[in-house]
Amino acid sequence: MAAQFQARELTSDELEFWDRLVAGSPQATVFCSSRFSSAIAEATGRPYRFVAVFRGDRFIAGLPVFDRRKAGILIAQQPPLVPHLGLIVSAEVEADHPRRREFNIFQACKALSDWFIKRYDYIYVSHHPGLTDLRPFTWQGWKEKVCYTCRIRLETFSVDTLHSSIRKQVAKAKREDVQLEKSEDLTALSKMVAMSYGRRGREVPFSEKYLETLFRKLCGQGLAHLYYAKDREGRVVSGRITLESFNVIYDWVAGADPTYYDSGATSYLLYSLIEKSKADHEIFDLMGANTPTIAVFKSNFGGQITPYYLTSKPGTVKGSLALFCLEILSRWRKT
Repeated sequence: MAAQFQARELTSDELEFWDRLVAGSPQATVFCSSRFSSAIAEATGRPYRFVAVFRGDRFIAGLPVFDRRKAGILIAQQPPLVPHLGLIVSAEVEADHPRRREFNIFQACKALSDWFIKRYDYIYVSHHPGLTDLRPFTWQGWKEKVCYTCRIRLETFSVDTLHSSIRKQVAKAKREDVQLEKSEDLTALSKMVAMSYGRRGREVPFSEKYLETLFRKLCGQGLAHLYYAKDREGRVVSGRITLESFNVIYDWVAGADPTYYDSGATSYLLYSLIEKSKADHEIFDLMGANTPTIAVFKSNFGGQITPYYLTSKPGTVKGSLALFCLEILSRWRKT
């Protein structure tokens, strides 16, 4: 008799096993690793878990889960500053015959779906851009939403791939002696992040303490790097944090002082970080492609617009009613 597909939460003794699986998967990101998850848990105070599907003793797929309780509703949802926290498929399954691969992933998603709906009122999962076949989720009644990021293949990147407006800004920043500096002091960046969101009429979706805790932990692990651009008077005018994730660099957090937008410093800083990443990475993920003003700026760097998918599902009637009320409230606010 064929072995059954079973979803279960991994124990703390299995974290090394999980990290090995993540590193070998085509959907590998640092966001799914145990060290990133522990940093998130420290910053949020929320519990996390890794749920894996096995067929017998063979690992098929799994994903990280973070809990959030809001108005009595238990939600499985990714935390702020985490673009992808979705399905991880084993390298062995991914390399299998397409029909067997499809069967195994479908059964794994069914097992995960059953596991979720027994425990959560609502579930949100944002998947890696490399996972393009979401039918195993939609066939289980999950909703699907397409989102976008912008990715640069670093082997083809050069100053010639920049839009002419960016080349002019880079040249201007050099003429005006804009200097780049690596730092571990988040004070200036936090202020500029608030300025950038405020300029768009939005509140920052994470606290300074959250960013500080997460950055300190990831910086200590050699994953997060903070850079500033300063004008010739030494004023900080732009800042960015990049995050290393296997063969990808993420343009993770950024902010700029709008007083100095014309200096070209923001474009010069981002261009320099992309250029720097060519030495030992394959992809620079610009992120931000779902926000119109940011998307226009970042498309000037010559990246490829790349879709990724968000899947969601109510696990209980309470979860369905809560979602319905939120949708009604959202429509009312827009009228």
